[in-house]
Amino acid sequence: MGHAPLIVTGLVGVIATVAGLVVMQSSAVAFTFGGAVEGVASQLGTTFPAAVSVGLATVMELAAGAVIVRLIRWSPYGSIAEAILGGLIGAVAKDVVLLLALGGVGHFGPLPLALIDIALIAAGFVMRPFLELGEPGQRSGSLLAWILPISLWSIPVILQLASPVVPFLDVLPNHVAPIEHVRSFASWDSLAVAPSPIYGPSRIFLGYVALLGSLTTLTGLPATLAVAAFVLPLSVLLAAAGYHLCRVLAGPSAAYWSLLTVPLTFTFLRLPDARATVLAFPLAAAAIVLSIPERRDQARPIDLAGRSRPVLLAAALGCAILVHPVIGALAAATCGVLAIAQGDQLRRAIFAGLGGAALAAAPQAALMAGVSAPAWIAAPVLPLGLLVAAWLGGPGPRRGELAGSLSPSMALGMGWVVLGAIVVVGAIAATVMLLLQLDPAIPRKLAESAASTVADYPVLLLALALGVVMAREARAWLVIGIGALVGMAAMGIANLTPTETRLGESIHFEVPKSVGYWAPWVVALAGGIGLGAVWSREAWPSIVRMGVAATFVVIAALPFRIESLEPLGIEEHRYSEAAAIVLHEAER
Repeated sequence: MGHAPLIVTGLVGVIATVAGLVVMQSSAVAFTFGGAVEGVASQLGTTFPAAVSVGLATVMELAAGAVIVRLIRWSPYGSIAEAILGGLIGAVAKDVVLLLALGGVGHFGPLPLALIDIALIAAGFVMRPFLELGEPGQRSGSLLAWILPISLWSIPVILQLASPVVPFLDVLPNHVAPIEHVRSFASWDSLAVAPSPIYGPSRIFLGYVALLGSLTTLTGLPATLAVAAFVLPLSVLLAAAGYHLCRVLAGPSAAYWSLLTVPLTFTFLRLPDARATVLAFPLAAAAIVLSIPERRDQARPIDLAGRSRPVLLAAALGCAILVHPVIGALAAATCGVLAIAQGDQLRRAIFAGLGGAALAAAPQAALMAGVSAPAWIAAPVLPLGLLVAAWLGGPGPRRGELAGSLSPSMALGMGWVVLGAIVVVGAIAATVMLLLQLDPAIPRKLAESAASTVADYPVLLLALALGVVMAREARAWLVIGIGALVGMAAMGIANLTPTETRLGESIHFEVPKSVGYWAPWVVALAGGIGLGAVWSREAWPSIVRMGVAATFVVIAALPFRIESLEPLGIEEHRYSEAAAIVLHEAER
């Protein structure tokens, strides 16, 4: 199809979202358009300059990080989204090392940070080609076709411009306090630094503090304002994560539709918080991409050679754990299970990356354990983890040797797949029998849980159903299935963990909350793949495909709950509901 049907579908979605907002004016999150505009205008003199400063500093950080990753990969980036994610990996890794090294001796200041970034960016001009995009005919041509995605992903920015402080109280002691400590003292002298009066070291995310601390130091802004101004860069990063992963799994159409399914998730709703939980998802997506072979029909396949893949995987997973340990662990588990379905070369690269990531993230574990060693001692740990990944990964295949169709039967042989299926079914049956012995009410509880899930995520599950029926990419469903199973396993472990100890209490509380971010995101990606498959089904008339897509965006846009909407509920929020929550907060 041409661009006209996509433009029409986008306009239908925008109109439905606006109509839903009109209805939501008298809802549980009541607002007025005039009041929201006035709220933004009253703070614009403070928030707009901050948005520009943090935006430019983020671009500089990502550019410097992209140079580091480009040096490791020995090949140009194949897309802008891939370059953005590579830049984030490099930026977090660089900033963690600098925070521990320079901060450990009290010199984490704007001048050394700026000079290092400028030197790296200058080195990037020598690395040619740096970016090689696909053929012009393979790129999206009409800006109007992007009207709905751009509108949706602009929603969190409204609240960014309306508030000079992150408008959620728990973020201030948990995220902002450590960053203000870095800005004020240019120091991170001990791994056990705990600037918050109500949170200990176990609640500090070293990768998040390093990246946001660098942005705050470079701009000279108070941490409260700098973190609030990070919403736009974080929105771009989250959008790039789903877009790049879906593009690699199922092509450009799936990538586009992921931009319309991810806004239904709780992860998207938390963008105005600028939380570490959300920042970990782009790193997780980059790691998953590195754990699967390239599709042969990709316009620009991921061109990695030698030891690049295990080193980059160690960096991506290590940084994900440093930014948010639970989301990073879920990503690592997904990559680890994916490794089982790969050929020998890629399997070795993945396991090498996991080993390197475990070492690279060791400073986070030490920090959470309250180890009070000088921070500078831990500065070499992350680079050492990358070296270990390179050593464990071996020479690796030549460029292009990993390109192929992802299929367990091809990687392991059909006999192993059948045996694996028998083992999985047997394990599930044994688990069910054990649970029934422990609690005969398990079937009723499972039924109630299933009904609650359907009630909380109706549109995402509809998109998932479309994907199950329409999508034919085995590689995509292997990734989605493993990601979902990892989330379910994490929930089971959390529910069965005894709570007599402080660690048990933390697992019982933190893991389900993080799965509430992870599982809907995975389902949203599956929905994007399904809608992309519908849109690309050339055997169907254009009017039918457009009708299915338009019906979906209308259902996704119109509000489902008016009086019973929970702004902070870990559940699906329609486009108009998410926008109403933002406008309600902007007016306050």
